[in-house]
Amino acid sequence: MMNEFMPSRSSRREGSHRFLITSSGAAATRWLGGSLNRHPDICCSCGPGALEVSLDYDRTITSTDLDAIADFHSEHLVRGGSQPLAVDALFDALERSRDAAAYGNIHAETVATFANNILRYPPQRPITVVNLIRHPIPRTESKAAILRGDSKASRKMSDLVNLQFEDRLVRHAPLAVAIADQVGDFRETSEQRHFVNAVFDTIEGLLEFETPGVSNTIRHYPIESLKSDPGAFRAFVAHITAGRVGTSDDFLAWVFSPENLNAGRTRKDALGQRPPLEPHEQWQSWEEWQRRVFQVALESTRLRGHYEERGYDFSCLGALPAPRFPGFGRRILPAAASTSRPLTSSPALFNQMP
Repeated sequence: MMNEFMPSRSSRREGSHRFLITSSGAAATRWLGGSLNRHPDICCSCGPGALEVSLDYDRTITSTDLDAIADFHSEHLVRGGSQPLAVDALFDALERSRDAAAYGNIHAETVATFANNILRYPPQRPITVVNLIRHPIPRTESKAAILRGDSKASRKMSDLVNLQFEDRLVRHAPLAVAIADQVGDFRETSEQRHFVNAVFDTIEGLLEFETPGVSNTIRHYPIESLKSDPGAFRAFVAHITAGRVGTSDDFLAWVFSPENLNAGRTRKDALGQRPPLEPHEQWQSWEEWQRRVFQVALESTRLRGHYEERGYDFSCLGALPAPRFPGFGRRILPAAASTSRPLTSSPALFNQMP
């Protein structure tokens, strides 16, 4: 399997290796990046921002930070389209920060944005690219919690999340209609809007598996394995660093220590202190309307098949119930059913630090 994007000239630091971990977020990305960055031979940033932010894994995101995130995405992603930076610029900055055997980043790119980026700016270094995935049931719950918490903490972020939601009603018009047929007018309460927005975000994860030229050339790693199996974590590090970095038993003991396993949750007020539930537990804890929303969305795409191919279990779902309000969606969502042009260019990146 090809998993490197080869250079057209030699790298700036001979002997070191570079890796990029793409992700759609809400998949313990900060925990994984922080764990990798603690290795003495690895320098790994998280998100697309300046290094003083993206290498600071002890940072707790405040309302001021959320305002800055909202301003960044409003300027770069809304209405005008984002202009990607060359992947090499990210590694230039990392290589100036400190010496390492491997330089990497997690969550600055999704599979889709990376595919667009390398077409515009072909990498000038060999880069091992992998994608991080998570079971979509707990991922949706985590994403909904982030949206609720961020919107509560920052008015600017609340406005941006609302714009994102309205944009997705256009992007996913048939699905929005089907959801309304199942549960009624989901726009009435913030709780329902945030959950449906999180489900839209999950469905957009289909691009992780179906982006031409990238999805079928990279490995997709379940975070559940990396966060529970020291052997899987060790093999992951060996792969992304092209064998240049080893993981000692002492380092793995720290990675899987309770202190580190509970780290990385920078939005503690949004996510709460409760550990994430297993998929079947989360499914049972959801209210009926949430289960209906998630299931009709999952069955509207090929996403379930991609996850099942990678060992994820959806046996808790059962059969999709008949719509409670058939025909209702077309009556209340005429704008969503139109062909209006979407407003935003990269809504999946709204949860990243600038």
